[in-house]
Amino acid sequence: QYQFSTDSAGNYKINVLPQTYDKLLIDVPQARIQLNSFTLDPSKELLKYSYFDSISVEGIKVYGAYFIEISGSYSSVDLELNYKKSNVDNEDRIKLFYCEDWNYAKSKCNKNWMKISNFILDKVGSKVKLSLNHLSVFVLGDEKNLEIKCSANKQKFYLNEDVVVQCAVEDEDSVNVENANVSLKVNNKIYKALTDSNGIAKFEFIAEKEGELNIIATVEKAPYKSGATSFSINIEKKKEIYILFPDSVKVKRGGNYTIEFNVINTGQADLEKLEINVENSPLSYLLSKEIVDIRAGETVNNSITFFVPINSTLSTFSPKIKISNEEVSYEKNFALTILEEEKA
Repeated sequence: QYQFSTDSAGNYKINVLPQTYDKLLIDVPQARIQLNSFTLDPSKELLKYSYFDSISVEGIKVYGAYFIEISGSYSSVDLELNYKKSNVDNEDRIKLFYCEDWNYAKSKCNKNWMKISNFILDKVGSKVKLSLNHLSVFVLGDEKNLEIKCSANKQKFYLNEDVVVQCAVEDEDSVNVENANVSLKVNNKIYKALTDSNGIAKFEFIAEKEGELNIIATVEKAPYKSGATSFSINIEKKKEIYILFPDSVKVKRGGNYTIEFNVINTGQADLEKLEINVENSPLSYLLSKEIVDIRAGETVNNSITFFVPINSTLSTFSPKIKISNEEVSYEKNFALTILEEEKA
């Protein structure tokens, strides 16, 4: 058994004879590494090892991080990783993660973290035990939760209108999460997008069906725990009415004047019991249709007759024609000019 201590710089050296060993057991702070059928590579350092109680790893609440590099070949490794109970929120939730391609320069896993499930948890000894055939970077911890909040650009939409939805993704520490996979389930359709550097994913789709639309949003990114939320928007048919009426009307004393005009349903819904009347008119009048029902996209012809007494005031007035029911309303101002009657 060989024992080595660190020097003044915190480094230590291990000298091992270059041969094949049935078992090579290495004890380092917070870990024990047993290499089976190990053959030393004398041209390289035997071991590079680092341990951290706390380190920033995206998606993982870290209870302990272990960086292990072994030069040489081996058939398998028996590994014990110790942890500090004070670092752990709940020992029953401890998980073991492995990165096979760690970028030391960027302190980042170049690939997705993999979860190792075949380990033994020793709560009494505050350690986990496992056997495997590779070494690299291990992290004891638990997945962080992903939280997602979504909202549409407004609450009410018309049929066939563009709907814009924006989702914000954060982890449980309120940190924006980039490149998370967000899925939006709308009716039977699935829309997908990645979050940007601000943790935002945007979607756009057509409001295809009338009524309340329930939307389910989910977010995933390894190694986080996935998150979900739901919200609803209302979609209705657009209700809109229009009167095609002259901007100005000229009449003469002592006559009756009939004007043709059109009522147009420019919306998406059928409209019933629309009342038509003229306000602020100095003249009495008669409508051919005072109440109309009109289907979506339909045009209804109508007429109004003004009765001009012989003693009417010569002037220009500003009445308005109006059409409305409990759902819609439209009005238009027009100029009504009363002129002197013509004499033979």
